[in-house]
Amino acid sequence: MRRGFTLIELIVAVAIVGLLTVIALPAYSIYTLRTSRAVGKAALVSMSAAQETYFVDRKAYTNAVTDLGLTTYLSRDGSTSATQTSNSIYSLSIAALTTSGTCPATGSAAIGGYTLIATPVGTQARDTGCSTLCLTSSGIRLASAGTAADCWSR
Repeated sequence: MRRGFTLIELIVAVAIVGLLTVIALPAYSIYTLRTSRAVGKAALVSMSAAQETYFVDRKAYTNAVTDLGLTTYLSRDGSTSATQTSNSIYSLSIAALTTSGTCPATGSAAIGGYTLIATPVGTQARDTGCSTLCLTSSGIRLASAGTAADCWSR
C-alpha cells in the first residue's frame, strides 16, 4: 500500500489553486474598491449634514473640514485622521459650489454653496472607475471618472 501523493497529483492541485486565484483575485479587488467607495460616499453625505448645521449656526459655509469635526484623511472604517495612514482611502476637502458640473471643484465655499470632495489616496487610488467623488450643497452627486449614476448608485 502506497502513501502520499505523486508529483503529477501535486502539480495538478497547484495548477487548480493557481487558476482559482487568478479568477478570484480581480473580483475581490473590485469588491474592496466598491466597499471603500461606499465609505467615501457615506462620509460625504455626513459632511453635508454637518455643513448644513454649521450654516444654520453661523450663516455661512466653512472651507475647513476640521470645522465640521472631521480631519482630512478618511479610513476604511469611516474614521478620519489628520495624517495619511496605510488605511487611508480618501482625502476630504471642501471647495466652492461647482456650477459646471465638473468634479473636483476649485475655490472656496461661500454663502452660495459648497462642493464636498473625496479624492482617492493609497490603495483607493486604483479606483479608475469613479476616482474622485463630489457632492454639492444642492445635492448633485458627481464623479471625476465614469458616470455619476454608476458611481453613486452602487
